[in-house]
Amino acid sequence: MNKSIAKQAVEYASSIMGLSDIKVHFKYQSFFPNKDVNSMFIPNGYYIVFSEYWLKNAKELEVMKCGFHETRHACQRTCNRFF
Repeated sequence: MNKSIAKQAVEYASSIMGLSDIKVHFKYQSFFPNKDVNSMFIPNGYYIVFSEYWLKNAKELEVMKCGFHETRHACQRTCNRFF
């Protein structure tokens, strides 16, 4: 269920910010630089990755918040390309 919420949050925030083609991936916790990181925007691949481990117990609101937050980083990256 939380994977679906993560994808929907990114899609919703992307539509508001006028972004497209942000992919959403799910990885094992070992992918992340430390145990306190639950999601990240990866600029080189233009995708957002969520920890599968974290999603198992995360509250829906936290998942949405992370999706919105990481999408904001994608927007910042897009804006920085113009300068």
